[in-house]
Parts: sequence; C-alpha cells; structure tokens
Amino acid sequence: MQSTLINISIKFKTIISYCFTNTVIRVLASSWLIVLGAHTIVPFYPVHMTLQTFAIALISLVMPPKIAISSMLCYLSYAVIGMPVLQGGNSGIATLLGPTAGYIVGFFFMTTIISVMMQQFPLAGMIKRLSFVLLGTALTFCLGVTHLASVLQWNWNLALKTGVLPFVFSEPCKCILATYLSICIQNRWWKK
Repeated sequence: MQSTLINISIKFKTIISYCFTNTVIRVLASSWLIVLGAHTIVPFYPVHMTLQTFAIALISLVMPPKIAISSMLCYLSYAVIGMPVLQGGNSGIATLLGPTAGYIVGFFFMTTIISVMMQQFPLAGMIKRLSFVLLGTALTFCLGVTHLASVLQWNWNLALKTGVLPFVFSEPCKCILATYLSICIQNRWWKK
C-alpha cells in the first residue's frame, strides 16, 4: 500500500512539474514572439508597420487566457527592466508612461478580450474570430488615441490623424492574417 502511494505521489509530482514547465515555456515563447513582432518592420503605405499587434492577436487566438495574458505581462516586464523590446528598440518606464502608453495598455486589454472570447467560443469560425480581433484592436486604438491626445494636448482631429489614420490599411490586414493563421494552427493541433 505504501509503495502504491509513493508511486502515485511521484507520478503526481511529475505531472505537476510537466504542466508548470509547459506553461512557463509557452508564456516565454509567446512573449518573445511579441518582441519579434515589435522589431519586424514591413514596408507599407502610408507608414511602415510592425507585426506587434499581429503577434498579440495570434497568441490571443491560439493560447488560453492565462498563457496569453501572462505573455503580455512578461513582455511588459521586459520593457520595465530596460530590455529594448518595445517598437523601435525602446524600453523603460519613461517609454511605458509616454505618449504611446495608451497603446501599450490597449495591448493588454486586446489580449484579454480576444483570449477570453476564444475561451467562450473555442470553435469560432473566421468571421467570429475576426470580430474578436477587430474589437480588441479598436479598443487598443481608442485607448492609444485618447492617451495621445491628453498627454500631448492635441485636439481629436490631430490625434486621430496621427494615431489611427496611418494604420487604417495595415491593421485590418494583420487582423485577417492572424485570424486565418489561428484557424490553420488549431486545425493542425486538433487533427492530432
């Protein structure tokens, strides 16, 4: 009886260790995917785009909320400690609290909205997933423009012209691509 309990205890510890390790690896890999997206510049009109919001949307669509949200918190913690992980190689508290702070806070809400909605509707199709991503993206831009206008004391027209207009074409492309890839990734995982 005692050897059976010891074997069960060892197996239970192994399972817990594996689950914890698996979670940590997924969080770290996801956070570094966001870093890679922030540093990947794609020529686009009227301004070049990065793949940061694409990476955030994709992670939020395919990972459970605890992984997606934890990866965003890790990403932000890298910036806080001074690692040049933000767009353009920026980092530090000053950048996180500067004019783009609204967008950075928006990334957290974007991740939360998309991943929680995906948890509620795990078999969502292309249109429903795209609506989750567009909702998260819209909230990100609303927070970003609001903060931009208040910090720089700009009127709403200037804030919208600077903070949204350059991304009117690139963001929908990234949203559609992230949505499509999330379906491809999940179909591949579910087939196994």
